[in-house]
Amino acid sequence: MFKLNASEVLIGEVPEVNLGYYIIEQLQCKERPEITKIMISLAMNDQINLKNNVGYDSISCFDIIGDFSIDGLPVSKICGVTEDDIDWFLFPDLYFRGPGTFPPENLEIYTPLNTVAAHHFAKTHKLNVDVEDSGSWGTAIGCWSWNWEHS
Repeated sequence: MFKLNASEVLIGEVPEVNLGYYIIEQLQCKERPEITKIMISLAMNDQINLKNNVGYDSISCFDIIGDFSIDGLPVSKICGVTEDDIDWFLFPDLYFRGPGTFPPENLEIYTPLNTVAAHHFAKTHKLNVDVEDSGSWGTAIGCWSWNWEHS
């Protein structure tokens, strides 16, 4: 059972999906990433708490609960922005909207590993992403709208 606003929606048995490889596919950034599918999948598996959005500048971010890795890359946070009006309507608590301008659409994962290791992971998996040191959050690996618009 999944709660959608004030209504409850019964969700049938979900087929076995390797979410890590799905995230890799989305970070190849060939087109707009399916951020909502990833966030809801993580929430349904109790790997993020949708009530604990630690986002900034209108970017929704969630700490990973427990151990989660993608093909050996430990992931500590996941962030995203969508401009999909249906996702905003269906999941108003999922996406954070602060004052001011709206950031471009993106999907970011954060790892405690350094940028060298993150670049290696990105190259190995043919990711079309930006990799940058994000201080106390670790290293960000992100697919931004400019990545898929120019690929």
